[in-house]
Amino acid sequence: MGTPIAAETMPPAVTRWRGHAAPDAIRTALRHALEGRPEGFDLFRILRFLRAARLDATPAAVAEQLLGLQRDGLARVAPDRRWTWIAGSTASAPWPDGADDAPAGPAGADGRRLLAVRGTVALTDGRRHPPPEPHASAVLEHGLDALRRLLPFYRECLIRNESRDTNGNAEGYGKQFLFCRPPERWWPELGSEGRLRIERAHLPEAFLAGLARRKAEPLVLSYPVHYVRPRSEDMPPFVLPVAAVACGWSLTADALEIVIPAETPRFAADWLKDQRFRGRDTSDLSRWTALEDTEDGKDAPFQDWRSVAERAQIFAAADVRAPIEPARLADALDLSDRTGMYNLLGVFLPSELRFARGAAREIAEIAAWSEHDLSATALAAVFALAADGAEGDRVDDALPAPSAAEPLELGQDQLAALRDALRGPLTVVTGPPGTGKSQVVAAIMADAALEGRSVLLASRNHKALDAVEERIRALVDDKPLLTRANTDEDSVGFSFERAIESIMARPAASGRRDRLAEALDQIRRLDGLRVAACQRLDEVAAAADALGRIVEEIDTLEAELGAETAGWVLRAPALPDLHRTPWWARLLPRLLTRRILMRAVARLRSPSAAAPVDEEHLERWRAVCGKGARLRAALAERDRLEAKLRAFDTAERPDPAGYAADIRSRSAAALRTLVDALAECEPSDRAELTDLRGEVGLTQRGGAVGAELYRDLWMRAKELIFRHFPLWAVSNLGVSSKIPLIPGLFDILIIDEASQCDIASALPLLARARSVVVVGDPAQLKHITKVDHAWEADALRAAGLYAAGIGRYSFVANSLFHVAAAAGGRQHLLRDHYRCHPDIADYISDTFYGQRLRPLTAPAAIRPPPSTPPGFHWTSVAGPISAAASGCWSRAEADAVCAHLRTLLLDQGYRGSVGVVTPFVAQADRLRDRLEAEIPAEIRDAVRLTVATAHKFQGDARDLMVFSLCLGPDMPRGARGFVATTPNLVNVAVSRARAVCHIFGNIEFAATCGIGHVQALAARRTRRSADRIGTFDSPWEKRFHDALLGRGVVTVPQLPVAGRRLDLAIVDGGRMIDVEVDGDRWHRDIDGSRKQSDYFRDLQLRSLGWKVLRFWVYELREDMEECVERVVREL
Repeated sequence: MGTPIAAETMPPAVTRWRGHAAPDAIRTALRHALEGRPEGFDLFRILRFLRAARLDATPAAVAEQLLGLQRDGLARVAPDRRWTWIAGSTASAPWPDGADDAPAGPAGADGRRLLAVRGTVALTDGRRHPPPEPHASAVLEHGLDALRRLLPFYRECLIRNESRDTNGNAEGYGKQFLFCRPPERWWPELGSEGRLRIERAHLPEAFLAGLARRKAEPLVLSYPVHYVRPRSEDMPPFVLPVAAVACGWSLTADALEIVIPAETPRFAADWLKDQRFRGRDTSDLSRWTALEDTEDGKDAPFQDWRSVAERAQIFAAADVRAPIEPARLADALDLSDRTGMYNLLGVFLPSELRFARGAAREIAEIAAWSEHDLSATALAAVFALAADGAEGDRVDDALPAPSAAEPLELGQDQLAALRDALRGPLTVVTGPPGTGKSQVVAAIMADAALEGRSVLLASRNHKALDAVEERIRALVDDKPLLTRANTDEDSVGFSFERAIESIMARPAASGRRDRLAEALDQIRRLDGLRVAACQRLDEVAAAADALGRIVEEIDTLEAELGAETAGWVLRAPALPDLHRTPWWARLLPRLLTRRILMRAVARLRSPSAAAPVDEEHLERWRAVCGKGARLRAALAERDRLEAKLRAFDTAERPDPAGYAADIRSRSAAALRTLVDALAECEPSDRAELTDLRGEVGLTQRGGAVGAELYRDLWMRAKELIFRHFPLWAVSNLGVSSKIPLIPGLFDILIIDEASQCDIASALPLLARARSVVVVGDPAQLKHITKVDHAWEADALRAAGLYAAGIGRYSFVANSLFHVAAAAGGRQHLLRDHYRCHPDIADYISDTFYGQRLRPLTAPAAIRPPPSTPPGFHWTSVAGPISAAASGCWSRAEADAVCAHLRTLLLDQGYRGSVGVVTPFVAQADRLRDRLEAEIPAEIRDAVRLTVATAHKFQGDARDLMVFSLCLGPDMPRGARGFVATTPNLVNVAVSRARAVCHIFGNIEFAATCGIGHVQALAARRTRRSADRIGTFDSPWEKRFHDALLGRGVVTVPQLPVAGRRLDLAIVDGGRMIDVEVDGDRWHRDIDGSRKQSDYFRDLQLRSLGWKVLRFWVYELREDMEECVERVVREL
């Protein structure tokens, strides 16, 4: 085994003296002053530098030391009397060819140098071929077997996805990192593989201990390295990887073996950050190895270590301190050397997992669970064997819908999602912006708590948890009902162990739970009546739709027959069926048969009919008789349906809204009773809790046996905990330290913002629940991963999982939302939109959601700037678009945005909330700096001014959103591609605006840029939602319109309001009346789907200030004058 690393001797630093400086101190200070400054210093500047360093030295003493440096060949003086440093580095000089005296002992320091260890490399001869494309002969079977095989893969993804520190502090050499010097070529070519072997005896104990802690986590191989000597004497020097690759490894009794894959090395993020700090543009360098798509749609070509190192050497030529030659590595790093790039190969132990450590550990535990345990969790639903879930849906749909307490006011889509969430096992809710998904989540949790069920809410985004918590606290007067296991501010949080202590401190019970049970019985009874009322309304809606189809058919047949023929057909006693041939006609000659049929037609002819009945016109009469029979049948069906609807009108109308209001009132009271009951403790519970507290401590220290007992303990105790703490909220990666990993611990798991959640980090959450509700929006922000497709394909192939059907489970391509949606379950789209002005909501709906949203934003919620109509506004700015280190920026747009906000906030005094959004960080930084300088802090705070990219605005909203587009013909190709391939960012940016979305950018270029979502945005500068106003959907609408116009009442046909079109709208001063004609056609919404029940549509319109008047077609047909009078009376 290795020996402990020797203590390093740090190079002398510039020392602050109070007396005259010693010669050695002056010499060291001169080196610091001259190193890295090729332009040099004259003596006057040198003296100023030394005085700034508080080094007391006379000019004579300084001159003496300069002459000494010149004699030693370390410095020289130019003709203009400027002194420059000319010393070269010797520590990184390559070893002589064939040298075999590389350090053979443990890596360490010899006092001033970090010594490399010896290593050997074996390169594979055969080429590794890329994984074959999946084909039909190899198909992945979905289900728990696939899950069990995927768990190790997801654990590895989780580990690789976390950003970890790979920098090497010099004091940590031999612990955190070391240098290795193989004497031969060590980097593989494309298709091959390298294996770097380091004898175990050469490795320090501390490095081996670090390996043991990381188990199977990858190491990082780096070449070259960048050495940094901070100017501050309080900071030790450190080493940055320049380019790096993650490598697998194995440790035997004899050696550490590192697998070097044939991957293009990536430039290290910290090194790139350091280069940008020095004012260098690294954008091209980053893209060069980023494996981004090229113009032909293929991955960027492979680059080996030598090519990447040459690129780095050219890019940072001023930093190179030794020749960068991968075949002639240096054997050590001298700590007294200058900051810069060195020819060293580093092996780094990344810092231990910080965020994903618990999740990675728990995934390994889940992999050992039995089939019985896995099938009792939500994992079974998400990784379902039946991919479409259709059969399961049919079975579950036969069951009665669960009762819904509805403590918060919900729309139809929200209420349907609530019912299915309580039914389980998998419900997927798509919540576009402003559709109230947090309202649904809060309602599910509150309803479940009333029913005595436990719920765990999880999200990667604490802001999403905050939004739900605020709604629940508002329901119970800020009393505790939802338990936050962790928050952004609280590093301790709340755990099951702390819950035990909290419950034991509570007072004795007082009978509140009995009263709560009685209240819940009343709520269930009312909900049953509401369900029955909705079913009755659905029956009427179905009859109205059927009547509409019949009326359309009648209108079509009457138009085809003509008025005279249609009247004759209806007056005729009977019509022969000329499409049938009597059996006896087959026995007669063909001519005789036709004559008999013609006589039958002649007997039925209208006296006024002039058309002859001969063979030429027989086919026409055959068609007339067929249509006549269909017309008679349609009229009979119309009469039947109208009679049914008349009976409905005369009966007592169902009132689901009345039931809903009663349910909400009772549910709110029941929730308050529940919160009070939760704060009490039964005597029997107190005794059980005392036992539980002691057993928890014992099992936590009982090794493997204790772990099993710990799990069984919580399985027994969960009902007791949930009786007092039914609702929990936690961040995805925080659950492992707060809540025990027990199969199916919670009744319901809700994962919010699931489109931003990767699959792997959700697995421990899914394992803790029996059913899951997945809430998200794939058209908004997506999950971010550092894992690339190439590694993922190799890993899946190595696991034997690369087959048709594996794409669903891709960690890189798919979020948890995608994999849950593919698994089946019940899916709900929340269509009612409550945030944005209708013009803004229409753009979102048309561009990203297939015209399925229904804007219901209350006019009182709209707060536009003064003299600015709500909706979209453009300020065309055509200026140069400049490349930045990442993305681009526009000075012209920044000028225009700042000028506009100065006028709006300073001159006009607007105090609505304001946000400034842009696709690019560089533009956001410039805008933020300028606005902080130009707008006083108290005004910025008053309007909640935020300047950021779309990522910072997720889950937020503003009255006014200012959008700096940064799009133009001269913008960088990569930046343009970024905007083109991220429509979700534009969706987030625009949908934050309640009243106004004001866009600053080159509108001419935007209108023709070829980016669909941008062109649609540009088109909104002239388009408004009333494009189809003035058309009629049916003849009866036109007749009623004309009749009303005859009485002086002007109506607007097909006015768009709240995502639907009003048949005939009357806007008279402050009065808004919607005149609806029912039974005249088959009702469809704008998006083509079947309309909601008219009852619920009317409720929504009334909430927006409309009076709704409905007329059946039979009412118009029988008494048009009375119908007109009804409308006039309302005016």
